[in-house]
Order: sequence, then C-alpha cells, then structure tokens
Amino acid sequence: MSTERFQTEITLPGRASADSKVSMYATSAAAVGALSAGTLVIETYLPAARAIAYAVLFCAVGAVTIRTQWLTRERENEGKREAGEVTMGDDGLRICELDEERFVHWAEIKEIDGAKGAYRVTTRDGGLIRFKVTHDDAFSEALRRRQRAFESAPKVRVAEGYRRHGEDVGAWVSRVRSAKGGFRGTAIDQEELTRIAESPHAVAEQRIAAAIAVRDVEPLRVRVEDAAKRIANAKLSQAMLAALDDELTDELVDATL
Repeated sequence: MSTERFQTEITLPGRASADSKVSMYATSAAAVGALSAGTLVIETYLPAARAIAYAVLFCAVGAVTIRTQWLTRERENEGKREAGEVTMGDDGLRICELDEERFVHWAEIKEIDGAKGAYRVTTRDGGLIRFKVTHDDAFSEALRRRQRAFESAPKVRVAEGYRRHGEDVGAWVSRVRSAKGGFRGTAIDQEELTRIAESPHAVAEQRIAAAIAVRDVEPLRVRVEDAAKRIANAKLSQAMLAALDDELTDELVDATL
C-alpha cells in the first residue's frame, strides 16, 4: 500500500497583500500631496483663520481616505482559503501547509484528537500540530488503519555494525557493502536486512544502510523500493531510493538523519 494524501484547508486571516499595501501607500501619498498643495494655496490667498479651518478639514479628509484604503485592502484576503496536504504513510504523517513541511513519526505521537475534520496532533515531546482536512471520513478511516498497521508491524533488531558513526557517505557505503556489519559484529543475512528496510519501527539510518546492503539482489531491491514508496517521510524515502541507485550524498543523508 502506497502513501495516502489528503487535502487540508486553511482560512486566511484578513490582511493586505504586498501589492495592495504598495497601492495603498501610493494613494495615501497622493492624498497627502494634494492636501499639502491645497493648504499652500489657502494660506497664500485666504486670511489666516480661514486657512487654518480649511487645513484642518483637508487633514480630516486625508485621514479618512488613508484609513478607508487600509480597511479595504485588509479585507481583500479575508475568508480566502488556501490548500495544503497531509501525507499518511507506514511511518507517520507529513503535513505541508503554507510552504512549511513537518514530518511526525507514529512513535512520536502521543495523541490525535479530531472532530469535523479539524485535528490536533500532540507529540510526546509536548509539540502540537493542527490541521483541517476536507474529507474527514476518509482521513479518519485511513488514520485508524495506518495506526493499527504500525502497532502490529514486527519490530526488528538494531544492526550495530551498520551505524554511520559520523563517517562520510563514501566510507559508510563501502563498509556496509563489505558485509562487515550486523548484530554485534556478526554477519546478518540479506532477508533480515530487507525486513529492516521495510520496517516502520527501524530508524532512518538503519533503513538506509539496509537499502545499501541489498541493492544488488533484484527481488530484495524491489521490496525495498516498494517500502520506500510507502514512507511519508519524503527525505527518508528519497535517501533509500538513492541508496538503491548508488546516488547517496552527504547532504542528503545529513538532511535525513
């Protein structure tokens, strides 16, 4: 089963756009310029008292004009909605909204509350993520199914010998490929390595290492590729696929881990 995607909806608060603000400032500047010119003419050709009265009137009109411009522009975006996306995978949720992206692993989630499409995800470290999905029934059904699948997925042992230990990617890949890793230095068969790559319980470092180790065995490579496509963590998915194609880089691994 591949990842599942659900659209989210954000109601934007009323605020003026950058272009609207430029237009407002230009109009306001024109109004102030006209007021200044009018005041100069009045002071030149009318008695002082009348000039003061007209100047006050012009200033009041200018203030109203500026305020009206601001309120009009501020309402332009009020009530507008912008779409985001929640991707659900074997490993957790990826929430993308307003050019921001956050991934949270199922194991990191303490509680998920939701009603009428509005969800609150509380993480074990005290974090809080909010979003609103447009199709609540489908999302809630998928959420229950994915959480049950994660809880029932078999756990795997940690292959200590495949840890990166701060090496550059080239040295790490060479060591993993030399088959000198495993459990406490002992050999580990390729079937178990594949199960590590497939397991949503395994940490990212182990899943990438397992992908490196089995990439030349076609049936196992296909299983790992399928597993990578079921991952909501986009960086981990990209790193595992790159490991299968011998295209891992230090930048990609560092961004993933």
